[in-house]
Amino acid sequence: MKILIVNKRAPFEGRGAEQVIWAIGKRFARAGHKVHYFCPDPTSDSSTPEIDGIDFTFVPTADDPTRSMIELFVRGPFHYPRVYRSFGPDVVYDNPSPFLFHLAHVYGDAPVVNKVHAVYRRLTFTCKDHPLVKAGTLLGEESYRLLRGETFITNSVSTAERLEPLIDIDKNELIENPIGIDASEFEFYIPDDPTHVVAISKLSPRKRVSDLLRAWQQVEHEHPNARLTVAGSGPLEDDLHSLADTLGLSRVDFPGYVSESRKLELLRDGALFVSPTIYEGFGISMLEAMASGCAVVASDTWGIKDYVEDGANGYLVPTKSPGDLADAIVELLADDAARRSVAKSARKTAEEYSMAESLDRELEHLYLVCDL
Repeated sequence: MKILIVNKRAPFEGRGAEQVIWAIGKRFARAGHKVHYFCPDPTSDSSTPEIDGIDFTFVPTADDPTRSMIELFVRGPFHYPRVYRSFGPDVVYDNPSPFLFHLAHVYGDAPVVNKVHAVYRRLTFTCKDHPLVKAGTLLGEESYRLLRGETFITNSVSTAERLEPLIDIDKNELIENPIGIDASEFEFYIPDDPTHVVAISKLSPRKRVSDLLRAWQQVEHEHPNARLTVAGSGPLEDDLHSLADTLGLSRVDFPGYVSESRKLELLRDGALFVSPTIYEGFGISMLEAMASGCAVVASDTWGIKDYVEDGANGYLVPTKSPGDLADAIVELLADDAARRSVAKSARKTAEEYSMAESLDRELEHLYLVCDL
């Protein structure tokens, strides 16, 4: 089987959705299939991996990740027909969420599978930080209504629920395929000293890290030994540094984007993992924290509430609520028995969501689409 994957970034860069789509390509290649990624130029200095069965066509774009994504949809149509003709795919795997790559659906006769990681709808206005990305997200999601005879695979039950009103389910197939992790890659360790709180995310409007910093004022007051590490980079990085200074926070560290090895260290050493996000398609970083022994405090929102049960394997709080967020953090830092109970239950949940099993299901769906 020959699979042409359209992706909004070089798949070997980044985490989250890119981590999943890169794992999918490697899984298909190991099964003996040919995979060709059609995507923008890499935005980092990392070299292109050489893997048997995987090739790339890079569309020339800017180094900035947001501009790169936008330019793919402007310049990509000039390159796509040539790639399609030369590769001759059995199936096109359209994964430039949240945009729709329209040419994949009208050029050629190969069946199209749409991989949908998130459906924002009205949340676009608060989750996205660039006007063109906001417009593209809204138009891309609304254009799902126009598609017929295609397959939609979502990465969570929540995403399927939000997508269903946008597609004609009598003319298209909608499949829920929750993603996961390999829990064995994460060392399960519950710290005896519950003072280190960790947040790892892109510093963007959707993640609402500003709510965590405002909550941290109360945490510092009630737990003088507690310290917070906010790892990640993004468009709000400078603003968040300034907010921490304005709030007079003294025990907050911003290490920036961290390597995979450093991420594992932070998750191992952290007593709590906090995610005040507005919305997630699934929230893979949350599952990684749960596998590592962190007690999690997160927003009661789509994606996360698919697998986090309040009071059982984590604590859920309303979105945009620094006060509730602070109360949950303070409670878990003070109640060692509750923290340990939540962390142990969280590990069991993380083990139930297997990336390998998810990829096996994905491959089975593609076999059916291609009638193989």
